[in-house]
This record gives sequence, structure tokens and C-alpha cells, in this order.
Amino acid sequence: MLLLDQILAADDNSLWASATTTKPLSSCWGIEYLGQATAAFFTLIQLRTMQRLATLGSTNQSAVAPTAGMLIGSRRYQAHQPQFAANSLLLMQVTPRSALTGKSANLGLVKFQGNLWHARPEALNQLPLSTTPSRLPYDTATLAAVNGELLVEGDLSVFIPPQQPNDNSG
Repeated sequence: MLLLDQILAADDNSLWASATTTKPLSSCWGIEYLGQATAAFFTLIQLRTMQRLATLGSTNQSAVAPTAGMLIGSRRYQAHQPQFAANSLLLMQVTPRSALTGKSANLGLVKFQGNLWHARPEALNQLPLSTTPSRLPYDTATLAAVNGELLVEGDLSVFIPPQQPNDNSG
């Protein structure tokens, strides 16, 4: 079940995505929206790492092949509204709060902060499009300026299996 409509912007520090509700939804769905945005962020980070290795001439790209993660839970989840209205444009931002590399990532647990806003579609239409070569429509700094009603905020814990070294020796 894919809830996200589009990835709007991403860099090494955050990802912005959008979704449109088709019917009224309980605000408990916010955790799923943020979880999917977190998965998209981590996948983009892994793909960027693979691209960097390719430009450096590395042939061992399988060492950083995209890995499935699992939302473990939320230490803090606050919904400011009981539900999301039908036909709402939702904007979400996820930001890692622990390292994606190093000791905590090797243990497989990565913490993210997530926020979800209700936004007016015309607010997005008025934003300048990105001029970066990322092929995403907006820059992260531009999206931060969109005013919207904060619907959900929370801290997510995601388990990402540690990368296993490939043994290609025989």
C-alpha cells in the first residue's frame, strides 16, 4: 500500500513528500505516512551512495544495495487533529536524528523526526521549482517556507538491517 504521491525534495539531511487523502482518515495514519517517507529517504541515501561509488570507479556496488527497513515504533507521536479531512494535501518532512553510518547504523537502529502538515495546493504552485540537478521539483529550503497547519509530529525508530559484507572470494 503506497500512500505517498510524490517526493518533492530531498538532500542528505531531510526528505519532503506529499500525499492526498481521498477520504477522511484517522490521524493515527500519520505514523504510516511518516514511515513511508522515512523509507523513501533511506532508499534515496542508498542510491546516492551507489552513484558516488560508481563515479569513483568502484565495482562493489552490491555492498550498499538498497535494504528493506522496518518501522519499530514511535517514542513520541502527537496528533494535533483527530483526523485528516478528505481531499487534503499532506506535506511531510522526515529528518534523521541519528547517524546513517557508524556505530548506531551498524546496530540497525536509526531514529527520525517527522512532521506532517495540511497545506494549500496553491501554496505549492507558487513556489519556485528547483534548479538543482536532483530531478526533484523543489529544494528542501524552499519547502520549509510553506505555511501549513501542523497535523502530526513524532519521533520514529526504524530498524535497518546492517550491511553484510559480500564474500566474492569463491
